[in-house]
Amino acid sequence: MKALPSIAFSGFRGTASEVTARQTGGRTVLSGRAQHSHVKTPKQSLRRASFAYISRLYRTLSREQLSAWASLAAAHREQALIGDGAPLTGHNLFVCLNTNRSVLGVPVTKDAPADIHGSHYVAYDDIWITPGRLLISGLREPEHPGSRLVVRMAATDSPAVTKAWGRTVITGTFRTTDWGDIDLTEIYTERFGIPVIAGHKYFIEMYWIDALSGYVSEITHVCYPAVESESIHGNEYVPRTRITDGNLVDNERNSVTGLDIELTSGSPVVSAAGTLNGHGNVASSYAYFSPDTNIPYEGDMQSAYILARGTDNHAPQLFVMNIVRRSSESYIQFAHRGGFYSKPSDIVGGGLLM
Repeated sequence: MKALPSIAFSGFRGTASEVTARQTGGRTVLSGRAQHSHVKTPKQSLRRASFAYISRLYRTLSREQLSAWASLAAAHREQALIGDGAPLTGHNLFVCLNTNRSVLGVPVTKDAPADIHGSHYVAYDDIWITPGRLLISGLREPEHPGSRLVVRMAATDSPAVTKAWGRTVITGTFRTTDWGDIDLTEIYTERFGIPVIAGHKYFIEMYWIDALSGYVSEITHVCYPAVESESIHGNEYVPRTRITDGNLVDNERNSVTGLDIELTSGSPVVSAAGTLNGHGNVASSYAYFSPDTNIPYEGDMQSAYILARGTDNHAPQLFVMNIVRRSSESYIQFAHRGGFYSKPSDIVGGGLLM
């Protein structure tokens, strides 16, 4: 049994069991000792284990490999916050690059790359941080095609939190965007277990990682309080028009399954997916949708050429997709125009509406 410190000993300082004593204003103040849970999430354990493994792996490098990493580090200097270059050792560079590569699922490399290039700031148009939507729009393409976007976030538990950059964790990594948008709503809720709360401040870090280099030099920071519906620039979100199986109305000519048509509002571009099953003896398929669907283009009909391939024989084909709007009915016709006609056929891309 451990003896607890007594207030009779006015000069006592230190910790015994769960009690800590300190001197304040000539008095001895006792307080409970904070207990660490020592509980790590699976992702935290994996991250820490990979970091330790990579650091130990450096000791196994050959003399030539060590020299190559040291030479590469000498050619690149990590930019300090005050603007002066800070020395970058071969060990630091080895751990930095390989840890970033592990984030992308790229194998660790013992050999130093021929060259490394820094990342660039993440350019975007707008961000929605709302209870129903966490979305980054208008993302520009990275300078290097092999780069992937890494998004780190911190979930705050109080509106009073004003700084939480040290608590950011990886929310997701992205190879491509959806029409320049990255929707974080679902993965944020899954990662943190709670939705975005209006009034709370949110901290977002974004940066590009080149899969071959793994070097990160510029990080984009975003810090804004969540609001009910508007973006950080005060814009309401306007979703793109989609026509899916759920939008179809009953019609015996319907002959498309897995339909997913997405129309952009700023340019005449259409994304298409689905399986064309064919209708009767005509080399066409049809999808009748609700006349109330908001098509973001003028005119009663728009057309686009799309590619398809046979489901079974992979025969390449060309179809013209006609989006027809009438007061009585609206439908999409996929009419065969080239290649060996095969049904069913799978749509493999979108097109430009005319």
